[in-house]
Formats: sequence, structure tokens, C-alpha cells
Amino acid sequence: MASLNGSGGSQPAAQWQPWGDAAENGNLYVGYYDRRYGGCESTGCNDITLGTSTDNGSSWTYQRITTSSMANLTCAINPYECGFLGDYMGLQAANNQVYLTWVDTRGRNGTTEEDAYFAKVNQ
Repeated sequence: MASLNGSGGSQPAAQWQPWGDAAENGNLYVGYYDRRYGGCESTGCNDITLGTSTDNGSSWTYQRITTSSMANLTCAINPYECGFLGDYMGLQAANNQVYLTWVDTRGRNGTTEEDAYFAKVNQ
């Protein structure tokens, strides 16, 4: 999926692991790992983006969910997982909210480790 940069143009970047849902009001939502922010496409850091469509998928708006980029989990940091974030992402639209969960490497006190993160976004 091509993403939109701040000027509204196309900016290709790695985007993967999508999870989606349709809300009671008909809106479509998709959350995914995204490397379009900052220098993540070249450094390997990651973010979470929420895409929203209110017209059956004809057009989309995008919102960065992470407050800062998460580091890539390299082999030097964790030789057992070496960049693997797992298949851990979820999204549910209900009660005029979008609930997202994902695995994030922004550990406590500046460490790079995997932890579960959660966000709630108003529809």
C-alpha cells in the first residue's frame, strides 16, 4: 500500500501485518506496522498507523498511533529473535472506539525489548 506523506503525495515505504475491522457505522479501519515516518525506511525502525475509510474504501485517511518510532530488534540486541516482532497485532472497532494492540520494542529505561502496547482511538 502506498502511503501519504505530509504534503499529500505518495511515499512508498514498508507497511505490513495489517489487521482490520468494519465498525457499526460502516467505517473501515486498518492498523499496520509502518516505516514511512522519519528515517525508518532506511534504519529499520517501526511505527503503527491507523487507516480509516468512511466511503467503503474509496479514500483513506492515516493517523500515526505510536508516539515515537520503535527500534528494530536486531540480532545484536536480541540474538534469539533477530528482528522478529511476531504475529502480534490486533484491531477491533466497537462502541465508537478503535482498539489497537501490537508488539513494540520501546522498553523501559531506554531498553529495546518486546512488550505489548495498546491504544484506544475515537471513531
